Amino acid sequence: MGNKDLNNNNIKLVKYTIVCIDRQHERVLHADERIVIDPMSHTAFASWMIAEYLQSEHISDEEKKYLRVSFDVLDSWPREAFTYKERQIEALEQIRDKLSHTWKFGTAIFGIGLFE
Repeated sequence: MGNKDLNNNNIKLVKYTIVCIDRQHERVLHADERIVIDPMSHTAFASWMIAEYLQSEHISDEEKKYLRVSFDVLDSWPREAFTYKERQIEALEQIRDKLSHTWKFGTAIFGIGLFE
């Protein structure tokens, strides 16, 4: 049995298999790998994979109750930090630099008044 920890903030590479456990119809229906970004429970992951499978495959309502998901987390990595603040500072610096080249000091006319 491998790693099953999906409930953390890491980026996880998950290998999963959807099986049917209906008596005398036991079989593997689908196997794949998925990147999981958000923390989730085992049940939430299984529900997600079954829901996606059912969108592309048509099986009987009776058979749906026998679907199960087996999975292992193959690897996980810490998420990269957001660069929002750095990008915001960079954008503000660019605005500042553009405005500094356009500001003119000296005579300006506002409305009907004259300022010197």
